[in-house]
Amino acid sequence: MNDVMLFARLKMLGMPESQAWTTAARIRDVLHPVAAVAAAKLLSPRGLGLMTGAQAQNAPQVAKSVSDIGTGASLGATVGSVFPVVGTAIGAAVGAAIGAIGSLFGPAKEGQAADTWDNMVQEGYLGKTLGRNFDERYFAEAMKGAMDKGNNVWPQCGADGYKNPDCFYGPLSQTIVQGYLTKKVPLSATTAQVMSSVVNPWLQSGAAGLFKWAPYAAENAINANQQGLLVQGAVDRYLAGLPIVRSGMSEYAGQGYTVMYPLLNAALAPLLQTTAAPSKSPSVALAQAPAAKIPAPIAAAASSVAAQVAASPAPLPAVAPVAVISSVATPVGVTPATVAPLTTQQATTASIMSSTLGSDGINMVSPAAQQLVSDVAANGVQQTALGPPSADDLSEWILPGALIAGALLIYLAMKK
Repeated sequence: MNDVMLFARLKMLGMPESQAWTTAARIRDVLHPVAAVAAAKLLSPRGLGLMTGAQAQNAPQVAKSVSDIGTGASLGATVGSVFPVVGTAIGAAVGAAIGAIGSLFGPAKEGQAADTWDNMVQEGYLGKTLGRNFDERYFAEAMKGAMDKGNNVWPQCGADGYKNPDCFYGPLSQTIVQGYLTKKVPLSATTAQVMSSVVNPWLQSGAAGLFKWAPYAAENAINANQQGLLVQGAVDRYLAGLPIVRSGMSEYAGQGYTVMYPLLNAALAPLLQTTAAPSKSPSVALAQAPAAKIPAPIAAAASSVAAQVAASPAPLPAVAPVAVISSVATPVGVTPATVAPLTTQQATTASIMSSTLGSDGINMVSPAAQQLVSDVAANGVQQTALGPPSADDLSEWILPGALIAGALLIYLAMKK
């Protein structure tokens, strides 16, 4: 798997976005490489011939890498967890219409756009409600109503009273996608960060002729930033995996809106695909070849961990016995997914990783969590350009008691 997929799966487990981002980096760059080398040292008195020092650090990375399609879940379900802050359940939650917002006024109907926008402003909904928590039709009608009464903010997209909101919000959605792909914001960015670093600069530039910043700023100065909050609400909906163009909304199906724009999850889905490109992190190489050449700091930290594991009587953490080894994009095609039992080396690696995560307060005890740890142990984690930045602090690994589980029972079990 790659680091974006790992980030997605940690979020599927319910981990907060910012924590999932940093934890994915730690697993990729520190936890898995150190655990893999420690396991190799435990399983062989000779340490499997591990090399260290300058020779190891200058060795080329192994290019082979694999990715993960989840455990029984479709790729689509995994994609759905990468960007929505609250995970894959967001579609169901909003689809059930958190209708307190729309129903106070009544579900908006065709032709009610301006009235719906006026009601939204009068009730102050935008200042106290996330965009993703509005009823779909109510919010969509307000988007059109704001453009219809926009005081020349939207000079294109039709005459006042007849605006087509897709004309503006479609390009807005693609601007957000490009913001991620060009690294203006990380994949872990909040709605406010995307608004500040991606959307506002686009609006200030005129949005390719679709928008006028001066009347927008003037209007917001006298109405408590209502138009700004509306655009931010649309951004929040898009980041939550929801459509912000009528062509993608079930409420407007069959009503002539045909210009389609992909949802954020679909637009960024290729980021989840592991490739055969070399990875800066040694994680992938160590997953399949624990005797791979490794940097000296990882070898030193692994020696400390192996010694602690061999000396501690703590219970053996449970891990999933099989791993999902899935597709890798290569220049000649995509390799098929497979399921394979963990080797003794990989199982020991998974147990050490689980122990270490537990010592950090991240208890990987659910079946899905155990499966994730096993998949990392078998596949490694490929570092990608859009994944979390490097996390190479190894200091915690050489402190006594860094591991509080997994200990002697791992060592003894592997000796049988």
